[in-house]
Order: sequence, then structure tokens, then C-alpha cells
Amino acid sequence: MRQSLIIFLYLFFSSFLHAQEDSSHHLKEVEVKSIKSNYAAQSITPVQILQHSEIQNINGNNIADAARYFSGVQIKDYGGIGGLKTISVRSLGANHTGVSYNGIFLNDAQNGQIDLGKFSLDNVEQIALYNAQPANLLQTARAFSYASVLELKTIIPEFNDREKIKLKASFNTGSFGLINPSITMQNKINNKLTSSLNTDWQKANGEYDFTYLNGSVTEKGRRTNANINAFHAAYNLRYHVNDSNVVNVDAYYYHSQRGLPGAIILNGGKGTQRYWDDNFFAQAIWRKKLSPKSEFLINGKYNYVYNHYLDTSSFYPNGKDEDIFRQNEFYVSAVYCYRPFSFAQLAYASDLFYNNFFGKDSSFTKQIGEPARLTILNNISAKLFFDRIEIEGNLLSTSIQNYSDKSYNVRSYQAFAPTVALVYQPIENIPLRIRAFYKNIFRIPTFNDLYYSEVPNTTLKPEYAKQYNIGLTWMQNLVNTFLQNISLTADGYYNHVKDMIVARPGTNIGRWSMHNDGSVDIKGIDVNAKLSFLPIGKLSYSLNANYTFQKALNMDKTYEQTYKNQIPYMPKNFGSFNIQANYLSFSFAYNAVFSGYRYALDQNLYSNLLQAWHTQDVLFSYKIQSSKYSSWRIVFELNNLFNKQYQIVWYYPMPGRNSKIGLYWNI
Repeated sequence: MRQSLIIFLYLFFSSFLHAQEDSSHHLKEVEVKSIKSNYAAQSITPVQILQHSEIQNINGNNIADAARYFSGVQIKDYGGIGGLKTISVRSLGANHTGVSYNGIFLNDAQNGQIDLGKFSLDNVEQIALYNAQPANLLQTARAFSYASVLELKTIIPEFNDREKIKLKASFNTGSFGLINPSITMQNKINNKLTSSLNTDWQKANGEYDFTYLNGSVTEKGRRTNANINAFHAAYNLRYHVNDSNVVNVDAYYYHSQRGLPGAIILNGGKGTQRYWDDNFFAQAIWRKKLSPKSEFLINGKYNYVYNHYLDTSSFYPNGKDEDIFRQNEFYVSAVYCYRPFSFAQLAYASDLFYNNFFGKDSSFTKQIGEPARLTILNNISAKLFFDRIEIEGNLLSTSIQNYSDKSYNVRSYQAFAPTVALVYQPIENIPLRIRAFYKNIFRIPTFNDLYYSEVPNTTLKPEYAKQYNIGLTWMQNLVNTFLQNISLTADGYYNHVKDMIVARPGTNIGRWSMHNDGSVDIKGIDVNAKLSFLPIGKLSYSLNANYTFQKALNMDKTYEQTYKNQIPYMPKNFGSFNIQANYLSFSFAYNAVFSGYRYALDQNLYSNLLQAWHTQDVLFSYKIQSSKYSSWRIVFELNNLFNKQYQIVWYYPMPGRNSKIGLYWNI
């Protein structure tokens, strides 16, 4: 029923807008890919980018599978296709990483963490990770309110003069009983108006065998209650008057029902938890250039989230624990950017959003009522450009007022957060750049932090984080050499977090135990390398590598047994390695990820140790051009090539060797 309704709405709006076709002249957009590839080495703040061509050669189903190839990133993964997947950048936690979808940020007021497993790679054009914030000043104030930003951009339809409709379809199947069809319909309504509808259905039993060390004995088990049945649809409408006047509208719907596999030490690993998840949002962006010196951006969004959690474990006195949560967000934003001189740019952004939250919970609802929150963000920013130096700064004001119909723990918050960054090229003809930034960031506890954690802690303090970064970049195109292009970046950083809010899973994966670690120091270095080589005949190939070393230490002297201990789940060493090669219609990719040892609890004891792990994947694809306008692509993935047994979260084993085969059709 849902699928039929979405397709009907797509056809209705497309037909309605087609009747208003404007035959005025339209210049086709031209994408200059070289600018994008050089941007990472020239950016004033560290940024890592994956383009569509690179994403196609990454083993995986969702955004989390791609994001793990960025340096400084830890993906907390509970295993399996339907397992929760969240991102932490430079050990600051998932709540400090904002995730934007086509320019507007996703949000979950309940827990502040975005499950990246919900978002398919199928229709993604670009994934970018910014430390601090994006360098473009024409951004919402919300873009400046995070310690890092993960930016998702979907594919913009492109048509030639004769094309009106494009279709893309795919079907994937493989291990865990996976069935995953997808279809994308793109429509050129007129020379200025295009639309697209991407739908994706995923079903799998999620079961796999694993081995684990229980004391001195190696035991075997089978992951169960890991099934998923999920559907998503994403609609985009783009009104492109010209390059200085663009309106972009998105509507997104996601529904899933899945089992949550339990920790293998509880109930023999037999999961008793079920989770239903619905998310809908609609958003619009209008970008207009008023003159060569001024430009504005207006944004609006409505977001609805529904979560239903059920645990039928005999642990509970009445035989079950059931929670139902609903939340709404209403969001508006306006940005104005002005360039008074050729060397200076100024911008002002103001965001307002209102969140309300409704919970049907056996333990807490009668006590806390229905909380709500009003947030106002104001940001002023400036940038100066000179021959070989660029300086940027901004000041963010955050005003938050909480509300509750029971006046329970109602607080207001006010804070100012400054950022300053610069990039400098010491010698004009040498592509070496030095960059640095300082950023002070602030976040308050979420609704889950305060009220709905497994062990409620309504006395949680706001979390403050200071970031310092200094780095070097080198990007150079070479002529008549074996190495054609080289891009190297190295950034050293120091983060100091006061009253860090730390989440740890309990028996209920949907709820957490929360507390403040008084002081945390994070020191590290990120190194990234991208190399493109001279083709050998018709064989072209490239190499990407990322490495991170970091020490994230609990500096709270209150508890001597954890003082200067590495904080939970943060390894000292981790990284990734990727080789991509193309020969005629064949493509090959080798992808590897590794992580050093970690500790699952605050105390760095051997009994709390999680062993180091690594996984290696390969991907093969073959493209068939069946006609001038139609092509097929066959893709085979083999994941965890050497069947390594490992855990990212304690007692949540990851899959061993598994495979997937996909068929893709474009017309």
C-alpha cells in the first residue's frame, strides 16, 4: 500500500508540473570533477570525499559501510544487515557528528544519533566528511553547530535534449537470505524542472554462524533474531531556473521492522527484542543569487519519527518491556551572504527548530510527561582571501528552552561557540599548504540522555568540546610520470572535552546508561593518501589509504582506577586501504579495514579487552552496453575474505565470510 501511494504521488506531481512547462532556454550544467578531486587538499578545514564512481566500488549496502573508509572515523556496529550503525569522528561520539541530506540536517531529538544503516548507497552521488564544518559560508547555522559534518548528496538527474525519462533498476541477493530490489525513475518535466523517485526494498533473515572465545574455550554459535524487512522511498524535485536561482525539494520515507540480536552472553545470544521504525521528512531549499556580491538561502523542513520497541524476555516481571516513541521537528532557516570586497565575504545565518516528544513507556512517561524543546541558532561568519592565505572565522549563538507538561527538569541553555581557521601556501609554485583551526562546540543532553536511558540521569551536565587542528596538504598533477596525481594530507589534532556524555549499551539496545566523564583528552593524527597512476595500456588503477593514531584518555581524577585510561571502544590505531582498477568493461576493487585493540569498559583491564581486528573485501564488476541508451552491470562482492571472527561491540559478533551478487540496468 505504501509503495503504491508513493508511486501515485510521484506520477501526479510530475504530470501536474509537466502541464506548466516553460520552454525558455536552459544551459545544461557541467560538472567539473577535477575541482572536486582537488578540493580535499585545498580546503581550509580537513575534508574527505567519496564520489559516485568510488562508492560503486565499495563493498556494502549503506552509508555506514562507506563512511568507515574515512580516517578518524569509528563505526559502532552491532552486526548484521539490520544492526544499528552510528558514527564517531575523532572519538567525540555520534552526537557531535551532524549528518546532512541534500543540504539540510537529519535529526533525532530522542537520542541525537543518526542510524547510518537506514540510508542506502543506491542513489548517492557524493559522501563528504568535514572536520569542524564545511568551508562554504552559505550554510545553515546548524552546519556550524557540530564538531564534524557528514554530508550526503543524492544524484542530480542529467538529460540530453532528446531524453525525457531515465530508468535505473537493480536486484541484489546473497548471504543472510538477502533480497534487495531497487528502482529509480528520473523525469525531465521541462527544461528547468526535473524529478526523481528512488525506491528500495530490503529483506533478509540476517542469520550467520560465528565462533567466540569463552574464557579459554572456543565456542560456536549462530546469530538469530537478526532479520529485517525495510522499505525506503526518496523523491526529489529540482527547479533550476539558472545557476543563480535553484529550488530543491526532497521527500523521504523509511519503514523497517527488524529483530535486534542480543548479546551472546544473554539468553545464549537468542534475541528477544523487536524494533519497528518509521521516519518521514519533507524539506525544501531555495538558493538565489541577488547580485554578483550577494546571495541568500532559505530552508524549511518537517520531520516525523516513530519507534516501537518490544522485548519479550522472561527477565521482566510481566513478561515483556514495550516502549513507543513519537517525535516531530519543525525547522526553518535563512542565510544571507555578502561579498563587499573581492578579498572578503560575510554571512549571517539564523535557524529555528521546535522538537516535541511523546513516549508510551511503562516506567517513565507518567513521571516526565511529554518534553519539548525550542532551539534558536544564530551564526555570523567572515572569510578573507589573499594570494596564498585564506582566513575564516565564525561565532555561533545557541539558545535552547526545554518544556514539559509536568515541569519536570525544565532547563534553558545559552552558549556562544567561536571557530577560526586558516590555510596558507608558503611558496607560490609548490603545492604545499598549511592549515589550522580552533573550534569550541557545545551540546546539551538529549531527551534519551536525560529521561529514557536504562538508568535515567536527569542531572547530566551539558558537554563542551574544544578542538585544535594543524595539518599539511600536498596535491599535485604530474606529467609523463608513472604517478599521475598525488594528494596527501596529514592533520594532527587535540580535543579536550569537559563533562563528556558517554552512552553504553545495556540489556536493551534501544536504551542506554548515560553519565558524564568529567574530562577527556583526545590526541591524534589522521593521514590520507590518494594516488592515481599512469594507465598500462587499457588498464587504469588508483590507490587510497587512510590511517589514524589517537589516544583518547579519561582525565577525570575523581576515579583513580580509570584516570588516564583509554575511553571505551576507542582504538589507538585504525585505518583503511583501497585499490581500484579498470580494464575495458571490467572493474576490480580490493577494500580493507583494520582496527587496533580497544577496551569495552572504563578500566583498561585485560578482562575488558576487545582484540584487534581486520577485514578484507573484494569486488568484481562487468559492464555490458546492450544498446546506445541501455547498459547492464553485473557486480559480485566477497566480504571478509579470510573469514575473520571479530567484534566491534562487546558480545556482538560480526559476520564471517559472506557474498552478494547484483544486477544493475540503466536505460
